[in-house]
Amino acid sequence: DTPEVVSEIYKYFEESEFPNTLSLTNLYREIEPRRTTNAMFDFGKSAKSSGVGGIDLIGWESNKKMPFIGEIKTKNDKNAFLALVQALTYFIEFSTENQIRRCNNHSFFPQKIKKNQKFILGIIFADFDKKNSYKRKLLKQAKLLSGSILKVTKQIHDIQFLNMTKPFDKFEVL
Repeated sequence: DTPEVVSEIYKYFEESEFPNTLSLTNLYREIEPRRTTNAMFDFGKSAKSSGVGGIDLIGWESNKKMPFIGEIKTKNDKNAFLALVQALTYFIEFSTENQIRRCNNHSFFPQKIKKNQKFILGIIFADFDKKNSYKRKLLKQAKLLSGSILKVTKQIHDIQFLNMTKPFDKFEVL
């Protein structure tokens, strides 16, 4: 369950660092980047939020001094390709000039972020099933695609695929 995983991630970062020296601070959960201040649906209801949730995890990578966007996959929701698409969608929504201005106005991160800010994306699985050949193939293809994306997208510094194993006290790079 995502809240349990996020809770363990919070604990983990209080005690140590993620694989590859990823060190996150200023962690937030379920951030909705699509919010609009005065929007109204045509039937009169407020459209301030889509009501469909938000970014599973966002934080500040303190070693590289850049934002981290994390997509958490639990239980049967562990499709690596779709997780990559979700993380990219949240990156696109969160990296707009207006959203960057909001982050800076509200001191969302420990330092101001700039236009064309680089981000780190993380796909975090809870007990990824390495024995499932279909899921392994999807992961392999998602990693290949992420490598191609990194070559052409200047605003994404890195895309990491990570796995937490129960009791969610161990992380590994997939």
